[in-house]
Amino acid sequence: MTESDAAPPPPLIAGSPAAAEADPAPSAAAAAAAAPQPPTDAERTAVLRTHGLTRRFGRFKAVDGLSLSVQEGEIYGFLGRNGAGKTTTIRMLMGIIKPGGGQIELLGKRSRRANAKVKRQIGYVSQSQYFYPWMNPVMLGKFCSGFYPTWDHQEYARLLRVSTCRQTGSSPTSPAACA
Repeated sequence: MTESDAAPPPPLIAGSPAAAEADPAPSAAAAAAAAPQPPTDAERTAVLRTHGLTRRFGRFKAVDGLSLSVQEGEIYGFLGRNGAGKTTTIRMLMGIIKPGGGQIELLGKRSRRANAKVKRQIGYVSQSQYFYPWMNPVMLGKFCSGFYPTWDHQEYARLLRVSTCRQTGSSPTSPAACA
């Protein structure tokens, strides 16, 4: 009888003494190598990409050839002095103003303007909010809910009940509430 004719060895049962002898605990390096690794930059999806983005206001060049790439999972911020183009860049990315040149890619789609589907996946709060003076919080909620298909009317009502203006005795249905 040759070695190839011999019956295969019985399977090892995890936790048995035979299994421990046959397969000692892996080293820390081996365990780390076997653990799932985070994706490399090349494997991650770019959620935002610009190439040569420009915008002028008259003779003033607010954004001059901006190229950047933000990968999925990254947090990116704009820092700079007044007039450096931070707000202009964000407004171009959101489709509020048109770029003078260059390309924008949001969530894998190249476009001159972010469409409604893309905007639903992006959070943006402008640096200055304007509320119509004749709108009270309830009216404002009804107005804003039209922009969000998944608006939670019950949650908005709950937030109104617990808001500071409610706690001070003001009524959220009063136009002067929270003024």
